[in-house]
Amino acid sequence: MRSKLASTLIALLLVAQHAHAQPQSTGVPAVVAKVKPAVVNIATRQLSYDALLRPVPAQGIGSGVIFDARGYVLTNHHVVEGA
Repeated sequence: MRSKLASTLIALLLVAQHAHAQPQSTGVPAVVAKVKPAVVNIATRQLSYDALLRPVPAQGIGSGVIFDARGYVLTNHHVVEGA
């Protein structure tokens, strides 16, 4: 499943690159400008319990990228693990 998502993301980026008829610059700044609208922040919250059964809230942050028109987000497992 991961390889399918990665392949889909790469294919979408390649299609997006060829969709523009105007010449574009190359390098990191050009890539950042192209994918910036698809990058998202992800914030997670968890509630676990300590040895005395008291609630211990935890928060996490990460990032992802929107990779299709339905709004599905691709991110790393550790970003959302346990959330």
